[in-house]
Amino acid sequence: MFQRKAELDRLEKAGRECRNWIRIDCIAQEYDRKKKEYDNIDEEY
Repeated sequence: MFQRKAELDRLEKAGRECRNWIRIDCIAQEYDRKKKEYDNIDEEY
């Protein structure tokens, strides 16, 4: 659980620091996908 939270934090930080719009879109999509997974796991427990 902590690793997933750390991954979300890392993606959020990378998205804020990035200047490439295409890369930002990819990071945002990955963040959204992982956030949904994290929320689903959190609901189960």
